[in-house]
Amino acid sequence: ARAAGAAGAAAVTGAITLGTALARARAV
Repeated sequence: ARAAGAAGAAAVTGAITLGTALARARAV
């Protein structure tokens, strides 16, 4: 359960990071 939760958190963090990177790329 903990492993699944950690994996989910990592996926969410990665998605946010990618989203932010794309937003910045578009802004520039």
